[in-house]
Amino acid sequence: MPAGPTPTHARKSHIRIAATAASKDDAIRQAGQLLVAGGAVDPGYVESMLSREAVANTFLGSGVAIPHGLKEDRGLVHHGGIAVLQLRDGVEWNPGQVAHLVVGIAANSDNHIVILRRLTRLIQDEDRLRALIEADDPDMIARALETDEAPDRETAHATDFGQSETWVVDYPSGLHARPAAAWVDSAKSGKARLRVRHKNESADPRSLISLLQLGLRAGDEIVFSAEGTARATHSTRSCARRAASPPVKSAMPNAPRKRPPRRSTAGNRNTRPKW
Repeated sequence: MPAGPTPTHARKSHIRIAATAASKDDAIRQAGQLLVAGGAVDPGYVESMLSREAVANTFLGSGVAIPHGLKEDRGLVHHGGIAVLQLRDGVEWNPGQVAHLVVGIAANSDNHIVILRRLTRLIQDEDRLRALIEADDPDMIARALETDEAPDRETAHATDFGQSETWVVDYPSGLHARPAAAWVDSAKSGKARLRVRHKNESADPRSLISLLQLGLRAGDEIVFSAEGTARATHSTRSCARRAASPPVKSAMPNAPRKRPPRRSTAGNRNTRPKW
């Protein structure tokens, strides 16, 4: 039996142009029904999407929301897929947050990390995002979600600060929005300048959008670095320990405990960042 499409592809039939929604719940239900109609999920996945929203805000920013189901309901996913509601008039997601593009995600692996990366990069381009909100052609939206735009960061900045340690991402679902938000909270509690680097790209761990643009998956090796006094560096290492551990337990209660193999490369390397 051939594999179904991954969440990195949007079919025109899964994109509803000029849709209207009476409420956030209505928008989530409509996106979920598009996934059901496309054969990506069981009907029960729609309720899972609503339940997920009750425990974690899926508003990404700049008018984009990414409702998706709970991890424990992945058995309801037949194959990866995405569905898009284009809401030109918008719908209130939370007080002060209005969603114009609602991207429903069905995923049973970490393929949704690719969509998160593309959406967060799209958010940085206001003109392009506005064009998608006003587009009459569903193909235009589909192409935007299937294309990796170059990150809006100079590779020359992808260097490390003086104090650095390496960590292998061991979140089974990759660094998605919920654990990334915990990293942001911990990073903001310290005073030192911080940076997270993956290969030639770097991110400010105080910014959710910046972190998600890295598109980190389980097994990726990243470098945490800090700049500041010894006291500040010690403080940020403590923040990183708190950031790295709780999300795995709270966001993914049934995640396997086995860690990815440690890489035998030189330097000070740990399976958990210790800033």
